[in-house]
Amino acid sequence: MLDQMAMPGVQAGLRWIKRFAPNPTARIRLLCLPYAGAGPSVFRGWPRLMDSRIEVMAGQLPGREARLREPFAQSAQEITQALAGELLRLCPHEPLAVFGHSMGSILAYDLARRLKEQHGWRVKALIVSGRQPPHVVFGGDFHSRPEPEFIAEIQRLNGTPSAIFGDAEMRNLVLPVLRADYRVIETYEARRGGLLDCPMVSCTSDRDEDAPRERMNLWQSLSSGPFEAWDFIGDHFFLKDQAADLTARLNRYLLAPGAIA
Repeated sequence: MLDQMAMPGVQAGLRWIKRFAPNPTARIRLLCLPYAGAGPSVFRGWPRLMDSRIEVMAGQLPGREARLREPFAQSAQEITQALAGELLRLCPHEPLAVFGHSMGSILAYDLARRLKEQHGWRVKALIVSGRQPPHVVFGGDFHSRPEPEFIAEIQRLNGTPSAIFGDAEMRNLVLPVLRADYRVIETYEARRGGLLDCPMVSCTSDRDEDAPRERMNLWQSLSSGPFEAWDFIGDHFFLKDQAADLTARLNRYLLAPGAIA
């Protein structure tokens, strides 16, 4: 789950958003929000795979990579409030799509609601991946479980190399980040009401038992906009192995005439 911990410094003026290749003439910007334990480096290869008319950006949470020494965020709301603030300074009310995987799906959803309800900014598309909607799955206490149980849960998802947990130094570096992110997920409570009206896509894979297609389809109830279901081959972390397929679909979807009006 945890990718490379040390990355180049945070861009001046932007703490929560990583711009890989700033493109002021982009037709639409795509903000990508990572899974638990990860940072913007998860998406560092995406700009090469995406159409030049789409600027790829990524969420940059504290406690990892360029923000390694900063205290962890305490809630999803803290994260999305900060992201909204930077987006309003960076590209206010410009065409914006938001993609999130696993934990990132919850953040993407909450951010889309915050932008709409508090700032009158309707995202062009919300793409959620690898996580059932918050009204279906909520709560949990894995973030406070004893270390062996917590590690077993992380290894079950097959996202973190087992060798990391065999190295005491790496284990002590990785586990606090994962626990902090699991706390964000497991303590999230979606506000009542607030139906979105944007187009939505839900993504899952054939071996992801935590995000079966029938449950992922329930995201449709959270927006009155058009809904699409995309299926991929792989496990919970299919977006790593299937990045070329996923970004190709995103290119077609985000640039299709009238598809996300």
